Amino acid sequence: MAVSLTVNNVTYQYPELSDEGWGPDATNWALAITQGVLQKSGGLFSILGDIDFGPNFGLKTGYYKTRSINIATAGQFRLANVDVISWRNAGNTANLNFGPGSSDAIPQWGGVDLVNLTATQTLTNKTFTGAIITGGTFNSPTINTPTVNSGTFSTPSITNPTFTGQLSLPNGSVAAPTLLFSSAGIYSSGAQNIDFSINGVQTANFGLSSAIIKTNLQIQDGTAASPGLNFQNDPTTGIYRVSAGTIGISTSGTLKGSISSAGVWTLGASTSTQAHVINGTSLALAHSASASIFNILRGNSTAGALSISGGSVFNDGGEIILYGSTHASKANFVEFQTGGSIKGSISAAGLWTLGATGSTGTHTFNANAVRILPGSGTESVLSAKNDNTGSLALTGASGSSNGGVIVLYGNSHATKANIIEFQTAAATRGSISATGAWSIGTAAGTQAHVINGTSLALAHSASASIFNILRGNSTAGALSISGGSVFNDGGEVILYGSTHASKANIVEFQTGGSIKGSISAAGAWTIGATGGTQTHVINGDMEWQSPTAELTQESLKLVNIPDNSTGTVFSTLSANTRNIVVEYSISRGTAFDTGTMLIVHDGTNAQVAVNSISIGDTGITFSADISASNLRLRYVSTSTGIAATFKYNLRRWNS
Repeated sequence: MAVSLTVNNVTYQYPELSDEGWGPDATNWALAITQGVLQKSGGLFSILGDIDFGPNFGLKTGYYKTRSINIATAGQFRLANVDVISWRNAGNTANLNFGPGSSDAIPQWGGVDLVNLTATQTLTNKTFTGAIITGGTFNSPTINTPTVNSGTFSTPSITNPTFTGQLSLPNGSVAAPTLLFSSAGIYSSGAQNIDFSINGVQTANFGLSSAIIKTNLQIQDGTAASPGLNFQNDPTTGIYRVSAGTIGISTSGTLKGSISSAGVWTLGASTSTQAHVINGTSLALAHSASASIFNILRGNSTAGALSISGGSVFNDGGEIILYGSTHASKANFVEFQTGGSIKGSISAAGLWTLGATGSTGTHTFNANAVRILPGSGTESVLSAKNDNTGSLALTGASGSSNGGVIVLYGNSHATKANIIEFQTAAATRGSISATGAWSIGTAAGTQAHVINGTSLALAHSASASIFNILRGNSTAGALSISGGSVFNDGGEVILYGSTHASKANIVEFQTGGSIKGSISAAGAWTIGATGGTQTHVINGDMEWQSPTAELTQESLKLVNIPDNSTGTVFSTLSANTRNIVVEYSISRGTAFDTGTMLIVHDGTNAQVAVNSISIGDTGITFSADISASNLRLRYVSTSTGIAATFKYNLRRWNS
């Protein structure tokens, strides 16, 4: 009986002993073996599926070839340039391919060229997460002009390398420096510039012609002979730290000046005799506004003197000499000299002397004012003589009774004690008496006195119980406030006194000398002249209130109502009024309407009733409502292509 044998997933019947007709079966099996199994002579052998040799054994041969064209001619794995060797990634999401790179000398891993240290190479999109170079000298092989275009360098380490060519890097930016050390880095802000940044903020810039440091610059203390901040061509000249809070300036290795922690400036060496020169438009000594002492420019000893001179030596030219507090003969004196001789002084007691001793010259003050400031507890005094019997004349002319003159009489003057007189051309034009009464003009003067200014204010103490008063000379008279130059001229307001013969307590408004209005003593207003036909204009709202404030009447108002619109005519606090009467008129093209609206509300609901006559249809209807505690009159305007004009006045009865 034949047995079943399988070759390449096909079952054949193979004859056994005593079988008959077995020739075809044997032939079929022989053909399957001949055509479907490997031959030592080689040749094409197309398998129909993967071959699994099991877990214990594999293939052993001299080399392996790919089916691609143009394969390698040597090696154990002979692949074409397009072939790769692939691994599955750890996440089982993609393949990791190893194959030829962008050039014959550089293979790729995952599509990225691997580093080749034997040839010039551009590194693109590389990420270094560990030490790159741990030591050694790069002579053979040599890194010649590498270029880093982009990539991430996470904690690289380069120890003692030697580069024989240039290392070209991108400029970077303040936020992303080319070389980054944790939060600090180096970059280039432009041609011929090197910059430093910390946390994305520029801290320094070094250019071809300047260097800018934007943070604290700390240098060594230094000494006078070798200052901490010195000059390349003169290292013994510069600035150094003398001690805590004190800096010094040295030249040629010697201290020539300093500033202490207390702010004291020292100019020159301790034994200097040089004349120090300050070239400038001014010299200012400034101290804090809260300081308790004055700015001081002083001499070196309280027993000496400080000379401020326009000349080149002491006692030369115009000069002010300030004597020290322990000077042998002139302690605390100030002297003014010209040409080496005293022309004025201030004594230690504060007494001013103007002019040389025995001088008869006239001292001139060219200024807007002369001010004499008193000491504590005393009056400022500018006096004419040493007793109180005389007078002091302040004149605009050369003589005491010539031109405009103010004469101040002493408190013991024989006839005019404590009086002030104002004179022109030797005649008295006004005075202030000893009791403070002002007299303006001569005794029988008829002049109109003019006060030029933007206003006239009469001031009294804020605690006083009376008002400022501008008044006439008698309660029986009148005070005229006029825009003209004389009484009854131009626009005028006349205020009559309380005992005036015919118009006591009346206010009159006049123009051109005729009465155009008045307020009576009882408070009744009259607007316009008697029998006047003028139309009086009130620009703005006017309200009339009854004496009990129960009825308020508002003046005429106008509202423009747009075509095809909805809006509010007026709104008033509902709590202030219950009933409103509105008299109105509407014009809209050739349609007109006039009438009265009655509005009432209870605080929640409002009603309006309209009584009117019309010509044509204005197309406007009205309603009333309460909104946000306000009583509103609303309108609805239909579409006619024409806007409407709504004029009204109203009376409201107050709640």
